[in-house]
Formats: sequence, C-alpha cells, structure tokens
Amino acid sequence: MLESLLKWLATHPCDKKGPRFSVNLMPLTLLQKNIAGRIIRLFKRYHISPQAVILEITEEQAFF
Repeated sequence: MLESLLKWLATHPCDKKGPRFSVNLMPLTLLQKNIAGRIIRLFKRYHISPQAVILEITEEQAFF
C-alpha cells in the first residue's frame, strides 16, 4: 500500500506543504526485518519527502 501511494505521489506532484496522506501499518509489517530501512528506500526511490505522508498505527492495532 505504501509503495502504491508513493508511486502515485511521484506522478501527481503537489506544492502543498505538510502531510497529505496517512497510511496505516499493520503490526506484522512493523515486525518485519529491516522495515525502517525498506520504508526509507521507498521514499528515496520515488523522490517523495517523508513529511508528505503520515505513517500510523492505531491503538487497536498496537495491542494485538
């Protein structure tokens, strides 16, 4: 899901400042090996500022 959003943002630039989209991450995603590095590489690959997206984990998902 995150990569799909970043691809879309790369082809639909906007000069609006601040976050424009939020993405919910599942707890199992956060447990994957090197997930932080993989997320950083996706932002770099698509030349998207990390400030353009909010990564969320809801309270309900936090306590699985």
